[in-house]
Amino acid sequence: TLSLHDALPICVSSIQVLDLEPPVVTGCPADIEVTNASGCDEVVTWDDSFVTRTDNCGVTSSGQSHTSGSTFPVGLTSVSYTARDAAGNVGQCSFVVRVVDDQSISYTGCPAPITIASSCSDSGTPVNWVEPTLSSDECLTYQSRNFAPGSRFPDGVTTINYVAGPTDRKSVV
Repeated sequence: TLSLHDALPICVSSIQVLDLEPPVVTGCPADIEVTNASGCDEVVTWDDSFVTRTDNCGVTSSGQSHTSGSTFPVGLTSVSYTARDAAGNVGQCSFVVRVVDDQSISYTGCPAPITIASSCSDSGTPVNWVEPTLSSDECLTYQSRNFAPGSRFPDGVTTINYVAGPTDRKSVV
């Protein structure tokens, strides 16, 4: 008979089995570049019949961010195909659709260099000018400048930049 004083040595361990392998998604098309035919968006198609999703423990769900035949805006859009397994691991493949706006963008009336007497003020000298105008481009999505008329400038030379363009960043300065 055994008593409490005759305790046997005990070794306890645990085993945890995890699925650490994400699904594999292959067959995404190469990047696609198209020029918009009219307007600012373009319908883009591709063959996704080669996209496959596999996993060592099985794919439980899959998806894609865009379908072939979707309308894309001027600029860059990432398209991805995904797969998820029961452990929550996710795999994906992706490609980029670039819609190029080929409408020309230009400024007219860009100010000539301005020379003005200093106000000798610590806050700088206020300078005014007539801003240039931008050619109309229906796909224009941003326009920026680093200074506005009436800004105050320190003594010396300061460059003023006007930049405009569509989302794909084809711009003019």
